[in-house]
Amino acid sequence: MNSPKPTIMEFSSRTAEKFGKPLNQKAVVAVKDVHRFWVDISVGIKQNTLSVALNHASLAHKYREHSRQKLKSAGIFLAAMGLAGLFIKWPFGVAAIVLGCLVFYAAKKSQDQTSRRFASQLAEDLADPSKTEAMETLASLYISGILTLESDTGKAHWPQYPSDVFTGETRFIAY
Repeated sequence: MNSPKPTIMEFSSRTAEKFGKPLNQKAVVAVKDVHRFWVDISVGIKQNTLSVALNHASLAHKYREHSRQKLKSAGIFLAAMGLAGLFIKWPFGVAAIVLGCLVFYAAKKSQDQTSRRFASQLAEDLADPSKTEAMETLASLYISGILTLESDTGKAHWPQYPSDVFTGETRFIAY
């Protein structure tokens, strides 16, 4: 399988750009591990033996377009106003509480769906080893602690070695 895999230096620098700041020693080790297991990750995703799990709240924090924080805050505000409204005119208070809960729930559900779509698109792009940007995104999300790799063999999340997902070991990256 011949793919236009970038050099480790190119991959590290692009991952650092996506990460948003220079990589520390642990992050460099993790990025090198992702680079070394590039084809295995791509094949695992393609064959559905490897999956990516995202922390929805952390993803929304890193990528604001996945956040529904304003809408969730509006739901909380409405519910709080409803509690206060119970003492003034109870039917309006109950209505505001119910409406606030519905708004909050809808915002949370929308954020979860957006995260799932992002994870699905990332997995689709990772299945193609020629899409280097997807692997850079995977590496930056992994070292951010947003992404977890899972397979039947094992599970890997930061600060473990990403290759633990293939070996089944639990090794933590040390300085």
